[in-house]
Amino acid sequence: MTRFLAASPDVTEVIAVDSFEGAIAALKSYNLPKTVPVRSTLERLELPCEKVDTLLACELLEHLYADEERQLLENLKAYVMPGTRYLISVPIGWLQDPCHVRSFSKSRFKKHLATFYGPPVEVDYSSGYSQSAWGYFKGRP
Repeated sequence: MTRFLAASPDVTEVIAVDSFEGAIAALKSYNLPKTVPVRSTLERLELPCEKVDTLLACELLEHLYADEERQLLENLKAYVMPGTRYLISVPIGWLQDPCHVRSFSKSRFKKHLATFYGPPVEVDYSSGYSQSAWGYFKGRP
């Protein structure tokens, strides 16, 4: 996803955040233009910017317990504002993966986004196994 975003002429900078050093090292090895790899944690999210205009979370939420997601949202307060876009994807339902701690049905996903991020503008199920939605933060998370 980072490679795709960085290739867009409409994107000026991609700040790619991961907590795993191996993922950051791999991203750095790609030497992508306009990409700033950042190693950070949920507990202490630090980004090299004041605000972000778009938050992208691909296949992340199913790996976070509810309290971890609340911590992430609390830490995002410093970086998002009303009108900041989000694009979030999660698997549809439960996938057999030992690292998944939650699942999202189609209806639960929409309700979850509306409650914690802002009502989704559009939800896409075309992959068959994953659901992606975009919308705007309703205010500070």
